[in-house]
Amino acid sequence: MNSHQSAIPRRITQNAILIALVMGLIVHHLMDTPGVGLNLPLSVLTLILGLRVMAQLNRIPARGPGQPLLWTALLFSLTFVWQDSTVLHLLNGFALLVCLSLALPTFREGRLARGGVFHYVVMWVGSALSVFVGALLLISETRWTREKTEPSTSSGRNAALLRGVVITVPVLLVFTLLLRSADAAFNSLLDGLFSWNLSAFLVQVPGILGTAYLALGSMHLSLLNTPLPEPAGDLRTMVRLGWTESSMLLSALTVLFVAFIGVQFAYFFGGQDQITALTGLTYAEYARKGFFEMIFTATLMLGLLLLVYRLQDSKVHLLLLYKGLNLTLILCVLVMLLSAWKRMMLYVSTYGQTEDRLLTLIFMVWVGLVLVWFMVMLFQKTYDRFTFGSIVLGLVLIAGMNFLQPTRIIVQTNLNRELPLSPEDWSHFRRLGADAAPLVLPRLQNAPNCRTVLESWQQDLAEKQDWRSWNVRRSQATEQMDAAGDVCAREPDPS
Repeated sequence: MNSHQSAIPRRITQNAILIALVMGLIVHHLMDTPGVGLNLPLSVLTLILGLRVMAQLNRIPARGPGQPLLWTALLFSLTFVWQDSTVLHLLNGFALLVCLSLALPTFREGRLARGGVFHYVVMWVGSALSVFVGALLLISETRWTREKTEPSTSSGRNAALLRGVVITVPVLLVFTLLLRSADAAFNSLLDGLFSWNLSAFLVQVPGILGTAYLALGSMHLSLLNTPLPEPAGDLRTMVRLGWTESSMLLSALTVLFVAFIGVQFAYFFGGQDQITALTGLTYAEYARKGFFEMIFTATLMLGLLLLVYRLQDSKVHLLLLYKGLNLTLILCVLVMLLSAWKRMMLYVSTYGQTEDRLLTLIFMVWVGLVLVWFMVMLFQKTYDRFTFGSIVLGLVLIAGMNFLQPTRIIVQTNLNRELPLSPEDWSHFRRLGADAAPLVLPRLQNAPNCRTVLESWQQDLAEKQDWRSWNVRRSQATEQMDAAGDVCAREPDPS
């Protein structure tokens, strides 16, 4: 709808409610099963088609920059059909939500690639609120009385639809019954598709209506509301940081970070003996003690550099000393990230790899990429693209993790450790998902709790046999377990 219109016509709201109810019925049925698989991309596709049908049916022009992100969201949802990994499900789910939160408010119109951090924060918060209250706003913004100049075409169209339903349903039922009695396989298919009963359906009604409510809010956000306003003003009009203050701050931080990096080099080139002599800690204890503090410091420094850049006058950005101080600090932070990476590798070699530790390493890589992107921004003066570029870097990183298969990284790292695996380690492999099966099954007979792990794994896979939660890796894992037989009856493999 155009922003100058004061009310939404009744016909558009009625169409939106009808489409939302259909979307709610489809999506709720798809997601009402244990596990996530084929149902997630089908649900995202339902959302995309619902928005397109709504736009076409009501002749709402939708040429916003967010439309490609909807298809990107669909691609991330397809990974739930391909992979079965707790790490990848978390990463791809986050990427899916980011894409939807950017795509919905810019589906019809708006600005996407240019904007500061505050612009995107407003967009994300506004999108979340709009989805939850959009249905109520749509009802309140609707003009329910027909104007005199409005053509009375809805009653004729509704009558035609009603006559079509009356004619189609009986004929469809007759031929369905005939084909059902003619073929046993088709009869079984219909029994599986329509094995509903009234009481079970009534129990699902609240879920269907809740899903339809969110779908209606998404349509209001994407097609029927006015675009989110641009953040008013500039930070430099409210707070301005002079060159003297910023140069003192950046110079002092540069001296501090250079000194810290020097100590880091001394520790790591000195080895275990020097660390123990200076700190009284073992190598693994030293690696664990400062890791998260260094990650937090690097992230905080990135935010500080961005804030100083925004508060500076544009003329200061051209000064060679300003760029030099920023580059020195960025290089120090990158070295700090490398030190933190080495600390984590030392810790993993002692205590093993887990999902949390691997996710932290992925976050470190993203922070490093954003710092490099900030260096580019200093020379290209592309601050208005910095935030969107950082988001794109994160999405590309998550997409790449689908090919690196983090679950296999975790399993291989822990299997190759010299220390023997505990029963909890083998149970942890099972919780990682079916992606771990090809590496774990050949060595599962070595587990002290082999029978417990195997039976729990088989039960997990059996609970997700519904076509809606079908997944390639789970299907392959089921076949591998069936082919392997009782692996727990084998002799332990000394290797």
